[in-house]
Amino acid sequence: MARVKEIVSQTLQRYLPRVLQVLRSAMKAPTFRYRYQRRPYSLDAKGGYTPGESCNDARLIDRLIQSYSLRRENPSGQWSDIFLDRHADISEAFARNDRPRIEQILRNPASSDIFFGFDSTAKSLRLGGRRIEDRRSPGLALDALAALAEALGA
Repeated sequence: MARVKEIVSQTLQRYLPRVLQVLRSAMKAPTFRYRYQRRPYSLDAKGGYTPGESCNDARLIDRLIQSYSLRRENPSGQWSDIFLDRHADISEAFARNDRPRIEQILRNPASSDIFFGFDSTAKSLRLGGRRIEDRRSPGLALDALAALAEALGA
């Protein structure tokens, strides 16, 4: 049964990512009302990001390429699957010493799955659009901050 579920999920992810995203959101949506301290839409939260800095990171990228060429470990378990499937393009870029692609991956992590397993900015997680967790994140963060402020008596 688990294998069938995995095959269906992979097929949807490949051919109908938007449908998969809608199904996942529908399954998770009822749980979000329990995550808030107050009515979910009582605070007007807006998401944002920082643009980052621009600097000369050529030496750092050189060190990462050199380090990758010296690595000897073989991932196992869940990380083996992630490394072999999700990081195949990243490994290929490092193996071919494709500096423009390596720079693109490191400067714009959402263009690859480099953060898969750590963060929601992974490319494959965003194929069907923003996940429900990402859409609700600003509201949940503001709600938690307001609850903390209330607890502190601010």
